Parts: sequence; C-alpha cells; structure tokens
Amino acid sequence: MRRAVPIACLMMLILASAQAQPWSLRSGFGFTTLLTTSTENPIGLGVHVRGSFPINADLSFGVDLDLISFLFEGYESGELYLAPHAMAIVTLNATNPRSPYVIFGPGIYMPLLPFPFADTALSGPSLTGGVGWAARLQQVSVYFEVTPSLIIGAKSVQLATPLKVGVVM
Repeated sequence: MRRAVPIACLMMLILASAQAQPWSLRSGFGFTTLLTTSTENPIGLGVHVRGSFPINADLSFGVDLDLISFLFEGYESGELYLAPHAMAIVTLNATNPRSPYVIFGPGIYMPLLPFPFADTALSGPSLTGGVGWAARLQQVSVYFEVTPSLIIGAKSVQLATPLKVGVVM
C-alpha cells in the first residue's frame, strides 16, 4: 500500500503533463522545383504533401511525398517520379517567428513514367539533408527549404536538389 501511493501520484503527474502538451499531427502541402545533375532531364516541377509529428519545440518527425514531373521535352518523353521521404526536423531557434531548421533523413525516388518502370538515372534510395526557414502566421506556418538528396542508383549516383515552398497547418 505504501508503494501504491507514490506510483499513483507519479501516474497522475504523467497524465496531467500529457494533457497539458497535446501531440498533434500537422499536415501541409506545397510546390517543388527539382534541379538534378542528370543531362537528360535537369529540371522537374511537382507538388508535395507533408505530415509532421512535433515531439517538442525543437524536434519533429515527418513524412514527405513528392510527385515530380520532367515534361519539358514533351509528354512522350516525359518522366514522372514519386519520392517519399522520412525526415527529422530540428528547429534551431523555436522562439523566433521566422525559424531556421535543419532537415535530414532517408527516402527513395521511384519512376512512375515511362511505363513499364524504367531503370532511370534518378531511381533508387536517397539520403537527404538540408535547411529550411519557417514563418509562423496565425494558424499556419509557411516554409521554404533546400534539401539536396544523394540518389544511389544501380549504375550511378546523382544529386537532386529540391526547392520547396509550402504551408503547414
């Protein structure tokens, strides 16, 4: 019985602190411009969606899903990629309304077009690391980020540099 009272007090303290700091999933969307070292298609345009889970004011974990197209040579020779990424986001100055952050994590570049799935220069797993800036508004945050990715293909290694602009709610 003597041990039950401190354990119960500790459990009440944990539950009270968990209710005071709710963990909520944040979602967002934006636009992507992809610059690559590929000579076939050096510039791609796309959209992305993001989900992030804040751990505290300085650290969040997230998932990005980019849909990128290389259509500047026409739709017959165009390429379409799906690029999911898992990431850790470390905010450098959480008290500033315009906060810089560092972003890093693994991902993959998967070609969707041309069909059937071709072994293109940009297909394969990737390692991403970069920087971004977020500006908090009333209910949303607007962000801009540069996140270079090293794509490890079957026959070569390519560098892709996405420039992203988006809104997180």
